Amino acid sequence: MTLEQYKKLQEAGAHKALWLELLNASGFAGVLPNGKIVDRRYFPEATPVEKNSIFGTSKPKTNE
Repeated sequence: MTLEQYKKLQEAGAHKALWLELLNASGFAGVLPNGKIVDRRYFPEATPVEKNSIFGTSKPKTNE
């Protein structure tokens, strides 16, 4: 997925729940200082979301 496709999907909001579920499962979920949830592959400055089985969040992966 390109950055442009990522931004269009995020802005559309039509698939927000699915997008968030897949992002959490991927291990690349992150939070920006303004509270926005993002993909850390595109926003490396975001703080990784910690593993949480209740919310289906995987162990954070590195961007390397």
